[in-house]
Amino acid sequence: MNPTLKRIRSFARRYAPLLIIALLIVVFTAGYVLGFRVGPGLTVVRAGTLVLTNIPTDAVVYADEAKRAVGHGTDVRIALVPGNHSIIVDSVGNHPWSDLVPVTAGTDLRISPVFVPVTADRSSLEEPARTEATKALAAALLPDATHPIVMENGCANVFVSNNRVVATVATSTGCTPPPYLCVGGTCATTVIFAPIAKLHSVIAYPGRQDVLIIGYGTTLAVFELNPLKPQFFAPLFNGGLAPVAIPWDAGTIVVRDDNRTFTLPI
Repeated sequence: MNPTLKRIRSFARRYAPLLIIALLIVVFTAGYVLGFRVGPGLTVVRAGTLVLTNIPTDAVVYADEAKRAVGHGTDVRIALVPGNHSIIVDSVGNHPWSDLVPVTAGTDLRISPVFVPVTADRSSLEEPARTEATKALAAALLPDATHPIVMENGCANVFVSNNRVVATVATSTGCTPPPYLCVGGTCATTVIFAPIAKLHSVIAYPGRQDVLIIGYGTTLAVFELNPLKPQFFAPLFNGGLAPVAIPWDAGTIVVRDDNRTFTLPI
């Protein structure tokens, strides 16, 4: 036998366990880099990627109750096996945001969490802004079927009916309605929020197509529009008197609460 071949065979027999382990490490590492993960029943599946946008510094991201990432003021990317996953983003000073997200193999799913401060800083308005805001608040009306809030990129009309916030499919040409408005190919009016207390105010969350700010009873709160998943809710404040809100600028709303008028950052 060729001496070189003999030495190779002898080396292979002596270190076979280590060689097998090394080979498995290479295979698993390559599979991990290519996006493959161990799925249910010890099956190997192609992972999808959840992209959480604009996560604050030091915010902690949990997936299925396990800590997966810490924010650095940019997007956070998490590889997850296909299926539905419970996601929580816990940011200091904000209400924890949560959602149930459907991850698909080999695709990116981009989600923008809503960060609502636990204690919102109220600021008084100076003239002439105060007079301008007072006039705008006095003219504010609840949206109705004739004058709805157009949301979901123009594909959903949101309005108040019988003290309920409802949504219907918009009539825009070529629009794809959000899934929660249609079941089995049939679309219908869907109840988004039905409080016991009287509704005073419903506006779109500035800069968002899927989030509302709602004043009802003594509360002003933030709601996600989709009622089918765990619907995110966070109070801006409680204990008011019939609070009414209107958009002010990109990061602020104006609120009238009894005889007080002030701004709130969002």
